Amino acid sequence: MTKTHIFLSFISTIALTGCNDTAQVSTKKEETVAKNNLSKTSNEKEIQLFKAVKEGKTKAISELLKQGVNVNARDQHGWTPLIHAAGDGRIDIVTILINNRADVNAQNNHGFSALMGASGFGSKEIVELLIKNKVKINAKDSSGDTALDEAEQEGQKTIIKILRDNGAE
Repeated sequence: MTKTHIFLSFISTIALTGCNDTAQVSTKKEETVAKNNLSKTSNEKEIQLFKAVKEGKTKAISELLKQGVNVNARDQHGWTPLIHAAGDGRIDIVTILINNRADVNAQNNHGFSALMGASGFGSKEIVELLIKNKVKINAKDSSGDTALDEAEQEGQKTIIKILRDNGAE
């Protein structure tokens, strides 16, 4: 597991469950914290979508999207379901989201994107799928880093080659 993936998983967990000092937290309190962290989502169904993405529940994701839940919903940090799934290396979920018109170029509040997450994680399939769906390969985050920078920082040689072969600078 790379440093970027550990960081992304940590941030994702905080975004979905909150940061608590207490080891034992009631389910009701966890749900309240998660709802507060997703306060920018417009409804309960979007919260369920984020939770299903984080828990890898593909059937629930598909069902929620069939019900018209916004595939590009954002949490308070600007993360979309696609950014979460790509950063976790979940090609199955990324495919479902893209097939339901997820914005492959969405960036969180700090400019972090699905391509950056997938590149740092080392997910060749996700990187190739995002490129196939016309992702902006040279998009920068608030620190000026690109997906290529993420791949280089994590030593993802295969990803570096794919990105460079597709115009990454």
